[in-house]
Amino acid sequence: MNRRSLPLVFVGSVDAPELDEADERHLRKALRLRDGDSFGVSDGRGHWRQVRLEAEAVVPDSDAIFEPASTDPLTVGFCPVKGERAEWFVQKLTELDVDRIIPLVSDRGVVRWDEKRTAKLAERFTTTVREAAMQSRRVWMPTVEAPMPVVDALALPGAAMADPDGRAPRVSDRVLLVGPEGGWSEKERHGADLVRLPGAVLRAETAAIAAAVVLGSQRAVGK
Repeated sequence: MNRRSLPLVFVGSVDAPELDEADERHLRKALRLRDGDSFGVSDGRGHWRQVRLEAEAVVPDSDAIFEPASTDPLTVGFCPVKGERAEWFVQKLTELDVDRIIPLVSDRGVVRWDEKRTAKLAERFTTTVREAAMQSRRVWMPTVEAPMPVVDALALPGAAMADPDGRAPRVSDRVLLVGPEGGWSEKERHGADLVRLPGAVLRAETAAIAAAVVLGSQRAVGK
């Protein structure tokens, strides 16, 4: 049974799955599912099962399955750029199987993370992660951290900084930070482990995607 071939919806419990109105409407209207069609449900914490859509209920079609979280999770830190929504970064990093996402507070970043903005985005990030994880058939939702200063993110075990002057990626790389359009400040770069991404000098949003792809490729090689 290949769960990635099935539409996926998140529920409170896979043992007694119940759809909310928005998810049922999405299945029936957008995906054109009919009574008797199969799809997957997950709690976003590794548990999932195949179920069948019926008029008044969601009927289990398989036993519940648990898939353990990765033992070598991937983390990408990003700096949103002016005119781009922070949710875009969260959406794409979720689709690319990143496990931990960190909005960065950078010396040259154009987005200022005041208390009001942070609270508002936290709620929107929750919705973005859920929708993107459903679309990409993930059974583990990634964690989106509160905005973090670059210096604190660099203190994470194994953290490296994307930079054109950096070294080639390694199989052991699991945490990669992507800077703003203006690049890292000298203070931020000082003493940091620098990693070179493919391509030339990349836009911030392109670099975030490249970082996720590089980390995912290195994790695959290391398995």
